[in-house]
Amino acid sequence: MINTTVKRPGLFLENVVFYFSFLLLALVVGAFFYVRHLTVSADAELSNLEVQIAATKTEDQKKLEDQIKIAQRQLEDFSRVISVRTSARDFFAKLESLIVPGVYLSKMDADFPKMSASFSGHGKNFSEVERQAMKFRSSSEILKSANLDRISVSEAGGVDFESKAVLNLGMKIPEYF
Repeated sequence: MINTTVKRPGLFLENVVFYFSFLLLALVVGAFFYVRHLTVSADAELSNLEVQIAATKTEDQKKLEDQIKIAQRQLEDFSRVISVRTSARDFFAKLESLIVPGVYLSKMDADFPKMSASFSGHGKNFSEVERQAMKFRSSSEILKSANLDRISVSEAGGVDFESKAVLNLGMKIPEYF
C-alpha cells in the first residue's frame, strides 16, 4: 500500500504564527475597549468635579468670572477693530481724495453688504457741485456708479446735495463693518 499523506515541513511554524496573530488581535481589541472604558469614566469624573466646583463658588468669584468674560469679549472686539483699521483708513483716504475743493460732505451712510453709500454735502455754488458729481462718476476705482438725488439752494447760501453711489466690488472693504 502506498502512503498518500504527505507531511508538510512548515505546518508547525504556520500554526504558531496563526495563534500568535490571533492572540495579538484579541489583545488589541481588549485594549481598545479598556481605553474606551477609561475615557468614559474620566469624562464622568470630570463632569462630576465641574459640578462640585460650581457648587463651592462664592458670589464674588462668580462676579469676577463674569467680569473676566466681559473683558475677554472686549479684547476680542478690540483686536478685530485694530485688524481692520488699516483697510478702513485706506477706504476713507480714497474717498477723501474724491472730494473737490469747496465741497464738504456732511453725512455718509454706507451699507457694505449691499455695496452702496449715500452722501449728503454742501458746495459753494452749482459749478462745484457739478464738478463733484463728475468726479464721483469718473472714479471707477472706488465708485461703480454715482447719481445726484437732490440739489437745493440753502438759506445760508451755497448748494446742498444728496448723492447715492454703488461701491466698486473690486475694492477692499473693511470686514468689520
